[in-house]
Amino acid sequence: MSDKPAIQLDQYQMEAVSSDANTVVTAGAGSGKTMVLSQRFVRLVKEQKAAADGILTLTFTRKAALEMKQRIHRDLQRSGCSEAIKVFDRAAISTLDSFCARVVKSGCLRWGISPGFTQDSDACRTLAQEQALSYLTATQGPPAVKSLLEVMSFGELQDDLLIPWVLGRGSITAPLDPDAAASAWKHRITGALGEYADRMEQVIHEGRSAARESAKHTATLTRALELLDQGEELLTLIDQGVQGEPLYELLRSCWNMRKPTGKEPGNIYFNQTGSDAWKEACRGVFLALVMLSREDAQREVYRWIAEFQGEYYLRLKRSQLLSFKDTAELAREMLISDRELRRWYKNRYSHIMIDEFQDNNQLQKELLYLLAERMDSEGD
Repeated sequence: MSDKPAIQLDQYQMEAVSSDANTVVTAGAGSGKTMVLSQRFVRLVKEQKAAADGILTLTFTRKAALEMKQRIHRDLQRSGCSEAIKVFDRAAISTLDSFCARVVKSGCLRWGISPGFTQDSDACRTLAQEQALSYLTATQGPPAVKSLLEVMSFGELQDDLLIPWVLGRGSITAPLDPDAAASAWKHRITGALGEYADRMEQVIHEGRSAARESAKHTATLTRALELLDQGEELLTLIDQGVQGEPLYELLRSCWNMRKPTGKEPGNIYFNQTGSDAWKEACRGVFLALVMLSREDAQREVYRWIAEFQGEYYLRLKRSQLLSFKDTAELAREMLISDRELRRWYKNRYSHIMIDEFQDNNQLQKELLYLLAERMDSEGD
């Protein structure tokens, strides 16, 4: 068989294939990045710098992993690598998710997770929705949560507060610490208050400008302008440092703006954008004020969320389910905390190649750095 690759490589592709150093290939779609990775795999095997089952090759979809495996197998055959073909069934060519699952199965019992778990992010989302609804109907929550219910529906509490802490911001390896979260988020809530107040001011300005261009003011438009006046009074009180019930009363009375009908500029503005923007801004100001009104309000909310998080993760483990995010986080934690496990993987694979590496994903970067750690270095 010919040693010549079926596809000719240009100068830059050949440099990447021939490199023995850490190499990053940046190029557009269809430019041959996967071909370069395959040819580099073959070169390492031919030059006996790596075994076919000693190169960890990762990509991000099952289809891509299958195509990668077929391409490398074909290129090894074309290059006459008969010994590599004999062990190719042991080659570690898979998705990152599948690799993380293998890592997790080696030590998941200590986390209370069965090695027979299933990776299914959609099922996890369904489970989170069911658990959130059950949690909301079973508990009224602390006073701070009851205050939020004045402007948020059960569905909004579920989708905006509970579910993100198990599917997004939360981590199966690091349960929410209510005290730490409250301290970290206080400045963000203050910033959010300023942002929503700015939105109110924008609607006040735009609404009044549109109303001035209207030859006729309907009763609904007149009422909308009155609500803007109340909102302006509210913002003045906030700037003056007023707190508590006077602000809440103003907010309750001014955010319920109806959409006027008619073809005058003022009616059109409030009907199309102004009314919805006003309600959203008023609601945001109310939520921020509630969270800032008492030092323990934030902790109350986060303790409530942490309790839900604990119930969800317990049910998740009983259901033998993990999301792809859960699996990746567990794999990272295991590689960090278990030096023997990390050493085993470093010994097992002499080279790592990743197709379509997501360099803006911090979790993926940390996993790569742990696996690529030098043998003489075992940092914490």
